[in-house]
Amino acid sequence: FQGCDLDAVIDLGKVRHLSQLSGTFLQDSGSWILLPQWVEYYVSRDGKNFRKLGRVDHTVDPKDNTSQIHAFSLPVNDDARYVRVVAKNFGTLPEWHRGAGGEAHLFVDEVTIK
Repeated sequence: FQGCDLDAVIDLGKVRHLSQLSGTFLQDSGSWILLPQWVEYYVSRDGKNFRKLGRVDHTVDPKDNTSQIHAFSLPVNDDARYVRVVAKNFGTLPEWHRGAGGEAHLFVDEVTIK
């Protein structure tokens, strides 16, 4: 995703017990790929009324040029059929970045539901 957030709803087919929600994201700053600012997880039984379970932040420096994958994991204890994942894009690249003024990319690898 470039210049926009990830907002995905996953239908598990039936109500299931959930113990952990996780999404893995890539940071490769030199390639304009930065971790999301945060990731939020929501659940629903009907696909219409979602309840926020939590928000996961990180402490990875956007200036860190190391190519890395970071997991945004949230332990939960809930029952739901639908899981919504919202990841906030980094946004406009700052002055220190060689692509300053451009829009950052957001790369999600996997969303895991246990």
